[in-house]
Amino acid sequence: MIHCDHCIHRLTEVKCKSLTMPVYEYSCSRCGTEFEYLVLRSSPPAECPECHGSDLEQMISLYAVSSESIRDANLVAQHKRAAARRNDKARQEHEALHSHFEDDIKS
Repeated sequence: MIHCDHCIHRLTEVKCKSLTMPVYEYSCSRCGTEFEYLVLRSSPPAECPECHGSDLEQMISLYAVSSESIRDANLVAQHKRAAARRNDKARQEHEALHSHFEDDIKS
């Protein structure tokens, strides 16, 4: 039986609100997205939020203190990475269309 240092309750009987939540960091092997996932007994298996892949690698996380400014900075950085991936994908699709239709014109 595990006991909480912040209260006298056994953790299997009462969820102590002062405990940190089990958040794990994952990296998707398919698309490279890195994300955090809250893992509880009732949680479904982790899945990539971008491509919905399940081939994930759990990353080694460092203990960190989070503040609103750190969360905002991380969110901005994640949005920039997602926008760059979307732009790369759109560029590749555009180039594929050009290449496809150039082949049709030459034939």
